[in-house]
Amino acid sequence: MEKTIFTTDGNWLSIKKTDKDFYFTERKGKDSIALFLTKRGGIFPVKVMIRFQSLPLDNTEFQKLYPCPITGSIEENQNPMECAINEGMEEGGYDIKDNIQYLGKYAVGTQTNEVVHMYWADVTEKEPVDISGDGTYHESISKNEWRDVEYLPKCLYSACQIGHPLLIQALRYSYGNII
Repeated sequence: MEKTIFTTDGNWLSIKKTDKDFYFTERKGKDSIALFLTKRGGIFPVKVMIRFQSLPLDNTEFQKLYPCPITGSIEENQNPMECAINEGMEEGGYDIKDNIQYLGKYAVGTQTNEVVHMYWADVTEKEPVDISGDGTYHESISKNEWRDVEYLPKCLYSACQIGHPLLIQALRYSYGNII
């Protein structure tokens, strides 16, 4: 049996304690998604959308942006795929409901019970719409850039490093050895 020790305003983050005195954090909605949007053509055979956003890694440089895929928390009324489709539109500007593919999942770490579900969608033939965002300051300073898919392992965010070989495998399966 676990017991909540502390919860932030808005219940976005809780610190919990198990009956064996193990402490861990839990985010609102608990699990999240990482979405890799790709497109073919141009200088690089395959490009991936990198979302540069603030992460709580260095609070002294709040304006510093870290590269990651599109991410989002899974709400109580959503399944992971629905969340990924919504975030694809909200943060990426693309409707991906007709071609989204599941890549896998991973546990964030031993100090949290969060699981990240990773998805991929090719948007080569799609036109983006204006990004709506969720109205938070963090999303208002975030920006998207298209990069070579080989940029992913250089990113600090774990979904980039974990997702890179899975994305490469999916791209090769779908398009042959274009990368």
